[in-house]
Amino acid sequence: NDLLAHLHKAIQAHQKSQPEILQDLANDADMRQLLAQIQQGQVFASQYQGEAGIFEFLKGLNDLVRLSSTLEVDFPFDQYATVDAFPVIEVEFSHLKNTPATQGRLTLLDTPGPNEAGQAHLRAMLKDQLKKSSAVLAVLDYTQLKSNADEEVRQNLLEIADTAKDRMYALINKFDQKDRHGDDADSVKRYVAQTLMKGVMAAEHVFPVSSKHGYLASRSRNELARHGQLNVQEPWVKDFAEEAFGRLWGKCLQDPQEVQDGADVLWQESGFSLPLEQVVVRAHQNAALEALRSAASKLMKWTKDGEDFFKVGAAALQKDAKVLKD
Repeated sequence: NDLLAHLHKAIQAHQKSQPEILQDLANDADMRQLLAQIQQGQVFASQYQGEAGIFEFLKGLNDLVRLSSTLEVDFPFDQYATVDAFPVIEVEFSHLKNTPATQGRLTLLDTPGPNEAGQAHLRAMLKDQLKKSSAVLAVLDYTQLKSNADEEVRQNLLEIADTAKDRMYALINKFDQKDRHGDDADSVKRYVAQTLMKGVMAAEHVFPVSSKHGYLASRSRNELARHGQLNVQEPWVKDFAEEAFGRLWGKCLQDPQEVQDGADVLWQESGFSLPLEQVVVRAHQNAALEALRSAASKLMKWTKDGEDFFKVGAAALQKDAKVLKD
């Protein structure tokens, strides 16, 4: 909201000096809405309820970054130095709703990619959070594995390998785009673990997945559980039906059991069952133990650093003054 006030002044200045920039922004429906919000003095609320409200708020934040860049107003990335300053979405995670209650709660921190705005400002905080996490899930693109697209992501993982080695995992997304010439799941696991991650990640910690299939299957199963059927008027339902039943999907949606079977098969094909069970559910159930293990691994590293330091000091004390001076 402080930023909105700065942007209001910047808009007034551009109206006098560079009105064409504002006209270009107004050609974008989202930016036109944000400009109107700023000029009318509308501020963001501290809390939003429901999917639509949360989506609009997050879209507004994203548009704010774009607008700040265009109007040459610094976005306050430096005020997000701690994870507590970040927006939080609180939601029931359906895959954990039937698991026993624990002393911990599951928090997913989505880190910005190498090319996203603010990445440089947030780097220190991100590295600190990666070291503290119960599990670190790198998301790599199956279609780009043998390119340099994810090089910075892999480098960040290698930098924290000493303290997070046993808690590092990789999701290889877009595995549904594999054709008959592409590497199979076992080959991908070995390649990522041994070549890309240089052996610091176990092959069984690599999971080829399809987030597209996982999302469509999971949403369909939830809708069936709540309403007993899918609303064919919603755009995502057509996407689900085409993935589950092919182009001739029209009659398939009329039978709830057939829809349920299609969603279950698509869910299994998504590959998300394994990482959910072996990473998320396990981390949730063992939250206290994972926190201790994370702390212990850092203590081990500091102990090793301290030991090396004192060894150097002891060796130096055994040298005479002339050798030390040289």
